[in-house]
Amino acid sequence: MDDVTRKKIIDRLVKRLAGIRSLHASGVVGLPVLGRQLFQLVSTRDAWLLACSVTDDEREARRLLMRLHDPEAWRSDSSEAEEKRRGTLEERLIQAFLAGSADESKSLEAMIDTACLPHFVGFVRDRAGAREAPKASGGRVKVLD
Repeated sequence: MDDVTRKKIIDRLVKRLAGIRSLHASGVVGLPVLGRQLFQLVSTRDAWLLACSVTDDEREARRLLMRLHDPEAWRSDSSEAEEKRRGTLEERLIQAFLAGSADESKSLEAMIDTACLPHFVGFVRDRAGAREAPKASGGRVKVLD
């Protein structure tokens, strides 16, 4: 992805995040709705394209840092059932949003990094419409009666 396209995508997402922040600050949006809104934000095609623009090495480094930062949360999040992980993702997005700095792009980056963790990425990838078709293995299967 070139720098101009990346900047346009970041600007669109930051503008939307700023709108969510202003609604939350004014008390219009409570925490449950905030979690759903943040989930919808990180599940957009733009957010997925931004997440995919990061190199594999950088993505892996970010995952390792998040895992080292809070290993207990990593363990508990990854061992939960799918339904519980969906709610946990919203909680983690809220935490990243509320802990965010004045720089909206840093908050956005933290939320996208959270959504791209191995135990959450399936929810985001499926909603973004970026699911890849399964690859054929080339093997044959025999069915015996």
